[in-house]
Amino acid sequence: MTPNREIKRIARENLNGHYMNFVPAQLIVSLLPSLVLLPFSLLLPGTMSLLQSLIFLLAYIIVFLLSVVLSAGYLFLHLCVARQKAYRFADLFRCFRERPDSYLLGTLLLLLYLLPFILAAALVLGLSIVFGSQTENPLLIVLGVIVYIVILIFMIMFSLYYAMYLPILVDDPNQSVRAALKESRRIMTGRRKQLFLLYLSFIGWYLLGLLSLAIGFLWIYPYILQSFVVFYQDASGQSSFAQP
Repeated sequence: MTPNREIKRIARENLNGHYMNFVPAQLIVSLLPSLVLLPFSLLLPGTMSLLQSLIFLLAYIIVFLLSVVLSAGYLFLHLCVARQKAYRFADLFRCFRERPDSYLLGTLLLLLYLLPFILAAALVLGLSIVFGSQTENPLLIVLGVIVYIVILIFMIMFSLYYAMYLPILVDDPNQSVRAALKESRRIMTGRRKQLFLLYLSFIGWYLLGLLSLAIGFLWIYPYILQSFVVFYQDASGQSSFAQP
């Protein structure tokens, strides 16, 4: 396994000379879904009827799914940079033309895999709050919160098995979604801890982004995603990186 420190170094080198392309791309990926959803938010009154709530929920789901396809296109740009291949800014939208249903189905299947964890965590937290309030026993609430956090940690570690399904599909849009999920689980077996620690290593950058009123994320997110792409290349055996 290539150490995370080396993965991040390679990611920084890959991005040299490309930030002027990735900053506007990151801006589009971040803001476009919100701008599409904005008209639905403005048209809704303070108190929504059931029908209005359902319309807003449907719009939110559609925008979320569209953002998944847009994110796949953004990932394609990062893969091109990591492989030193030519790309165009228009490639950001290429995944809308190449089997966008595969990216949507993959995301829906992953959410389905995580649904038992989500329901269990919500149930534990809800019951602990209800019974803790009724019995005036704060220890029940504290215990419920602890169990809730433990379930979320298990969910995160489980989801890391399938963290590579999106770049696998971007690499081969004709591959079946189930095959991509299976391949992701294969290459992530024994590597989940490393990817988890890679994500944790960006906590300081996240804090810096918050201090910059989120403006810094236009440069931070490309760095994080390029590191993820380098990790994917290493995990899938596509590249061997020389140590400095």
